[in-house]
Amino acid sequence: MEPAIYRAAHGLAPGSFAVGFGAFSPVPDQVLVGGVAGQIIAANQSQVNFVLPAKASVGNTVVSVRAAGKELANGEAIITGAGPGIFVRQPTDPS
Repeated sequence: MEPAIYRAAHGLAPGSFAVGFGAFSPVPDQVLVGGVAGQIIAANQSQVNFVLPAKASVGNTVVSVRAAGKELANGEAIITGAGPGIFVRQPTDPS
């Protein structure tokens, strides 16, 4: 896997969205973060979008992209205790 996991340079917080890029064949059906399964949102042969597991341990860890139980690629990531986010409050509907 290319070392391009979204925000990997700044760390990833449990529950955050991440993207892994690579040349995957077959299409990934599982992502493990430190041995804990993340939730795949979308995947194809060049990209996998996933949510880090809430139980991911803080610190350096290995992210493993897998299909049918076999590892297709892996990379390292830093898991942080918290991460910045953008929140939008919907305006109140006066009607």
